[in-house]
Amino acid sequence: MLRIGLIGCGKHAQWVVVSAIEAAEGAELVAVADIVAANLAAIKQEGVARYGDYRDMLDKERGKLDAAYICTPCEVHCEATVAALDAGLHVLTEKPMAMSEDECRRMIDAANRNERFLAVDFEVRFESGWRQVRQWVEEGRLGAVRAIHINSMWDGHKSFGDLARRRAGFLDRNGCLDCGVHMLDIARFVTCGGEWRTVHALGAWFGEEVRFSPHIAILAELDPGIIVTLGESFAFTAYIEPRLEHESFALVGQKGVVVREQAQDGGPVFRLVSESLTTCVPVSTGKGKPIARVIDALDAAVTRREIDSSLATGYDGLMAQVAMDAANRAAIEHRNTWSKQNGVG
Repeated sequence: MLRIGLIGCGKHAQWVVVSAIEAAEGAELVAVADIVAANLAAIKQEGVARYGDYRDMLDKERGKLDAAYICTPCEVHCEATVAALDAGLHVLTEKPMAMSEDECRRMIDAANRNERFLAVDFEVRFESGWRQVRQWVEEGRLGAVRAIHINSMWDGHKSFGDLARRRAGFLDRNGCLDCGVHMLDIARFVTCGGEWRTVHALGAWFGEEVRFSPHIAILAELDPGIIVTLGESFAFTAYIEPRLEHESFALVGQKGVVVREQAQDGGPVFRLVSESLTTCVPVSTGKGKPIARVIDALDAAVTRREIDSSLATGYDGLMAQVAMDAANRAAIEHRNTWSKQNGVG
């Protein structure tokens, strides 16, 4: 049973993380920390210690905590993670892992130095459909995988209204890849690892005054020579009242393919068509439930040394950071070059 100290109690923590900790079989919320008093007040669970500074929590709850869940804005992940690891705690940090590759490496070094487990909340891995796709690949159902094509598009909150400021914060930190980093990780997860060889990208800004693009198209390559395309968007109906989302997935192997499609009952499924098997499995849903599974997997890793291959490590977080940062840099570089050539800006 992991006794957890939650660092950061903003919207994401209030909407899904606290309930996920409660739903996990192997976890207990012991303390929370946030610099915003209203965020602390929003945590209604009784018997939970509250702190305005996570350093105070780490000091005063010493011996009472096993792990820290880092749910702060991304720019605080590295500092808070290293402090928690140095305090002897295991750490589960939200995605993206950090603000740079260097910060990711500092976090990994701290975990190694303190012999603690560092995990990243890539909870999409724990949705049953993705685990099944990985299993098909491991079983050789698809032969050698040659390409993955993903579209993951939504509004990232509207550019107006109550959540517009939250949206702008994401776009200034990591662009639409703040969520799209999940899909960069999924490309590695379903193909059982690999490093990014090269990453190209183009971005679109739609007139928004934000640092990184709200819409991006990525063309990349994973070892051992797997083409990956990702269309990621926070611009999909972001500027109008109606809402529409778009998700698609295709994995292409020499002996078969996997596609995401709608079943006759309307629910999404992954369909495998291969030389050895044709079948389909549902794409699981359930807000917050995969996070509870991540927490239980961390508990198993820490208490019983049972390592679930779906649990993302610090290295997995680093690999996602490498692809995300390279894509964002490429999009900005192309935008700046185009603007200079056309006398814009």
